[in-house]
Amino acid sequence: MTHDHAAPPPALPPLRLILLTIAGFFAISMVIYGLHLPHTFITLNDAELVSLNPIVHTISPHTIREAFTSYDPELYIPLTLLSYQIDWWLGNGSAFVFHIDNLILHTINALLIVWLTFLFSRNRWIGLLCGLMFLVHPINTETVLWVNARKDLLSTFFGRLTLIAYVTYVFDQRKGMLHVSRGFFLFALLAKVKVIFLPFIMLLIDWKEQRPFRWTVLREKIPHFGFSVLFGIIALYGKEGALLSSTLSSKLYLSVRSSLFYLQHFVVPVDYSVYYPYEHPTIPFSEDFFGPLLVLILVGLCAALTLRWTRDIVFGLLIYFIGIIPSFTNLVRGNDVFLGSDRYAYTALVGITYATASLFVLVKEHCEEHVRMQLRFASRSLWVVVLIILSTFSYRQSFVWASSESLYRHAIAVYPEYYLPYYDLGVDRDEQGLVPEAITLYEHSLALAPVFPLAHLNLGRIYYHQGMRSKAREQFILALKSDPHFAMASFNLGVMDGEEKRFDDAKAYYEKAITDNPALLDARLNLAAMQADRGENKEAVEQLKKTLALDPNNTRTWSLIGHFVQKGILQRP
Repeated sequence: MTHDHAAPPPALPPLRLILLTIAGFFAISMVIYGLHLPHTFITLNDAELVSLNPIVHTISPHTIREAFTSYDPELYIPLTLLSYQIDWWLGNGSAFVFHIDNLILHTINALLIVWLTFLFSRNRWIGLLCGLMFLVHPINTETVLWVNARKDLLSTFFGRLTLIAYVTYVFDQRKGMLHVSRGFFLFALLAKVKVIFLPFIMLLIDWKEQRPFRWTVLREKIPHFGFSVLFGIIALYGKEGALLSSTLSSKLYLSVRSSLFYLQHFVVPVDYSVYYPYEHPTIPFSEDFFGPLLVLILVGLCAALTLRWTRDIVFGLLIYFIGIIPSFTNLVRGNDVFLGSDRYAYTALVGITYATASLFVLVKEHCEEHVRMQLRFASRSLWVVVLIILSTFSYRQSFVWASSESLYRHAIAVYPEYYLPYYDLGVDRDEQGLVPEAITLYEHSLALAPVFPLAHLNLGRIYYHQGMRSKAREQFILALKSDPHFAMASFNLGVMDGEEKRFDDAKAYYEKAITDNPALLDARLNLAAMQADRGENKEAVEQLKKTLALDPNNTRTWSLIGHFVQKGILQRP
């Protein structure tokens, strides 16, 4: 007679050992990453998502509603935004609170891996080894120390709880744990949609535990798959541009390269960077395609050979591959092609650690008894050395994330011919008031990538504030040539034409900026003020109404309303 449940769950270790493990993991985290908790936000996306994001700065029914009805701008991450709101409230905007929460979440995620892989393997040493590898591996440094990566930490946290609840259900068939698993999965998707394929990992768990493949086993996962479909549709609206930015053949090519790339960075933990540009043609069935594909096939074949003794190694590798699939939509951004990003491997890393630990145990178990006894001490010593080396690399990598400047200078050292870190470092120097250095960096960025509208725009802005109007205009025009729909370039040209009394030209640029970005309030307000000065009161009022509809709380809008009331263009309400 067959049953839908697996073997009984393993007995928990003694409470003393559990508490010691928790304390040890937090101590290791503090040693590796604690030095960088007081540091500020990184200019790379942290400003857009946190420090300059009004949704984050207050907790109210309005901002909570905004969190659940907006993108960031691509991803739907309401639960992550709520966590930012709480951190902002707790620390009054201090980056320290955000960093300490990231560290706590990472440490808890590592402890959850201990628990999850212990349930998978029924071996406490495999669980401990997997958790420690995850805790100290330098590939996770980006996720821990970048506030922007909170969504990866949160989605992984709830994703791990989803699987733990499901495995517990598989063991004892308590329906309550299945409902808990569904609830955790919903929270994971609300943090970030990257865990969308977790229901397939549940099917893998069924295969590993040798549950019979029958309708009742599939039916229990219908709500999970339903959540995946729903959040997949929601994600498509935010990711439409990224999905259409490359061909299907290019996506196939890059997915193969990226899959091997993360495996390489797990095995050889060096040369980490905030960017991994790929500046070669993405041509399927080329030599560069078949090399990585052959390696992946060989890895798969070697893993398949172990099925004779265990399903664990294949199980772990499949978890890894399923986990990185969502990251393939982020490999092409505009004209840039990337091999990946460290944080994209965060959720999937449990699969690699489990496969690695399982392979080690399998090899040791198939040694002769006398050899196994001799290897017992040596193998433990080897793992201690490996973990110390990984911890040292993570500690050194944490200094890279000490500031925006150190992050970009490190990226320049790793990829000196890539234009983007020069630009990002230029933004940082610009914000620090180091204008000559910023100009040099922007120009270096443009020398490497001449068609880069943001660098032209920032150079133009610097020249404008220095009174070099002809140079500023030239840069704004180049920005618009690089991107004909770049609203900010049109807006700045409108400002300059307005100041030089070329009102028709200014009006044309403002209207183009509004067409390209209807939410650009400053363009609407400048146009309304200029129209009022020229006696075009009806048009000015109409533009002001549209601005007010877009943002009823904008202070500049209300200031202009007051000005219109004083001039008699509007009646006092």
